[in-house]
Amino acid sequence: MTAEVVSLRRDIPPGGVNQDLVDALRELLEWAEAGEITSGGFAYVGKQGHRLRTGFEVAQGEIHAALAASALLQYRLAQAVDERSRDLQ
Repeated sequence: MTAEVVSLRRDIPPGGVNQDLVDALRELLEWAEAGEITSGGFAYVGKQGHRLRTGFEVAQGEIHAALAASALLQYRLAQAVDERSRDLQ
């Protein structure tokens, strides 16, 4: 998985399986188990948008990097939404 992966999917029906997400989570789990990822955060939306959850686990001394990563994620999502809305006009 690269830092450039951004996907706003329209082909997954409510309750469907997002295989790209499953694959990315498996890869992240492998990296975390290998000690390559020491801090992280998550946000997810459950079936039909009814379950929202966020959380984080931050290792000692990594709070600033975790804050930067969180801000970058928010920026990239907003940018992708903006680009998609321009494509639909």
